[in-house]
Amino acid sequence: MPTLFYTDGFRVCFFSNEHKPIHVHVEKAGGVVKIELLPEIVVIANKGMSAKNRKKALSLVMENKGTIIG
Repeated sequence: MPTLFYTDGFRVCFFSNEHKPIHVHVEKAGGVVKIELLPEIVVIANKGMSAKNRKKALSLVMENKGTIIG
């Protein structure tokens, strides 16, 4: 799974053969969230990530949306 970037203990990544809509996976402390980027940024799956880390993951994706989509 290619990594887009690491920051504050978060790993933002994607699967190279992934399906649409465009989304990323964000990992931290054993938890993972799947965040859709279009048409809006929203968490579409959560496996064990705390609410605090989910909020931070969403913020990171919002701040870096342009870089992620390219």
